[in-house]
Amino acid sequence: MRSRHEMRALRRNLATLRAGLVHLFQRVRGLRIFKTLRFRLASIFLALLCIITVSVGLAGIRLLQWILETRTEQTLLEELTAFRGYLRFYEDNRGLYWFVDMTDPEEAAAVERLREVSVIAKPDGTIWAGTTDHAFDDMTSRATILKELRQLEATKTPVFKTVKGDEDGPYLVIGGLLVDTAHRANWYVAVGRSLAENDQLLRRFRRLYFFLFAPVVIFLSILLSWFSAGRALVALQSVEHAARDITGSNLGLQIPLRGAND
Repeated sequence: MRSRHEMRALRRNLATLRAGLVHLFQRVRGLRIFKTLRFRLASIFLALLCIITVSVGLAGIRLLQWILETRTEQTLLEELTAFRGYLRFYEDNRGLYWFVDMTDPEEAAAVERLREVSVIAKPDGTIWAGTTDHAFDDMTSRATILKELRQLEATKTPVFKTVKGDEDGPYLVIGGLLVDTAHRANWYVAVGRSLAENDQLLRRFRRLYFFLFAPVVIFLSILLSWFSAGRALVALQSVEHAARDITGSNLGLQIPLRGAND
C-alpha cells in the first residue's frame, strides 16, 4: 500500500496536470483562428460531412448484415430441402433410412457435409440421428425440439434460430418437418450453418470503412470545408473592404453587386 506522503504527492501531481491541461485548452481557444467566422462556418460544414459519413457507414453495415443474413437463410432453406430429399420412410413403420448413392463421391460428400451439424428427431422428440457435440446442446435439446415441432405443425413455416455452436460458431439453424404421410407422423429435422464467414466480412467492412475510408473522407472534408467557407465569405469580405474604404471624401462609394439579389 502507498504511504500517505505518496498519496499527497500523487494528488498534487494530478492537480498540476489538470491545471496545465485547462491552461492549454484556454490558450488554444484564445487563438485568433478559432474566433474567425471562416473557422466557424468550416466547423459546421465539417460536422455535417462527418455526420453524413458516419451515418452512411452505419447504414452500409446494416444493409450488408441484412444481405448476408438473407443469403444464409436462403442457403439453409435449400440445404434443408436437399437434406430431406436424402431421407425415406420404411413402409412397415420401421422409421427412416438414408436414400444415398454412396458410390457417387459428390453425393456422399454433400450428405456428409449436411450431417455435420444436423438433427433428426422422432415425433416424440427423441433423437434418431444428429450431431453429438455438446456445443450444440441448444439444437439437440428434446424440450426445444418438441416446442419447435408444435410451432412447425401450427405455422407450416421453417423455424430459424441462432445457437452458440463450436469454435466456428455461432451457427444459424433451420428446423422443419419431415412428414411421414403413410403413418401421419411428423418428424423433426434441422441443419445448421456457421456464421463465421458473415462475421468476418462484417468486421472487414467495418475496419476498411472506419479506419481507412472514413479518415480519408474526413481529411478531404476538412480541406473542402475550409475552402468552401472561404469562398462563401468572399462577398462578405467585399462588403467589409468597401465599408473600410468609405470616408468623408468618398461617400458615394458603392458595394459591388453580385447579381444574386442577396
